[in-house]
Amino acid sequence: MKKLIYSALLSTLIMGLAACGEKSGNDVKQAAQNAVNAMGKGPVNMASYASACTSATLPNIGIIKFPGTKTIFEISMLNFKKTQGYYTDGNCTKEGIVVEETGKVDILGDSKAVPGALDEDFHFNTTTVTVKNDAIAKAFNFAHICNYNNDEWAVNVELDVSSRATGATCPGQPSPRVAQEVVLVNDRSLLLGADALQPNRPGKINQERVYLRQ
Repeated sequence: MKKLIYSALLSTLIMGLAACGEKSGNDVKQAAQNAVNAMGKGPVNMASYASACTSATLPNIGIIKFPGTKTIFEISMLNFKKTQGYYTDGNCTKEGIVVEETGKVDILGDSKAVPGALDEDFHFNTTTVTVKNDAIAKAFNFAHICNYNNDEWAVNVELDVSSRATGATCPGQPSPRVAQEVVLVNDRSLLLGADALQPNRPGKINQERVYLRQ
């Protein structure tokens, strides 16, 4: 039944608010209500969290440079979508490309390393890239980004790079893959592990990368 409580809380990704006491059906309902109360307005089966616009980690893809990037996590009852936008301006107002990664979440239980957090595995199933302006599409085609060789890059055309995102000039990470995570939600903020790309689960939270509920 503890698994059911975790599943209910997953719907809003408030991973640190697991229900206490007797594990009955009423507890699951109360956990869901607690989620709504804690996170504010919005349906209990969906939540969206966005990072600030930052220039801390930016890819140089071919001849194109992106001075701004922002990441959004959308979480439903069973699935997640991670959308990372790369912008041609430092204020994240002019989209250059959008990388979307989708998959499922496996909740493993309370984190032993971070009080109040949960250990989770993010199962990434697909990785796609969408170009948002013609100049970048032309540059991507010229440079054969992600090993597309026949002018496939076009504005607002989503291309699957799941098996192609292995080189330095292809945005995103390859799928399928599993990211071992530690997840904490506090005061309407989503925080993740220090480095989910490491082979082992992070032992701490990255306090410098905060995702605010939208």
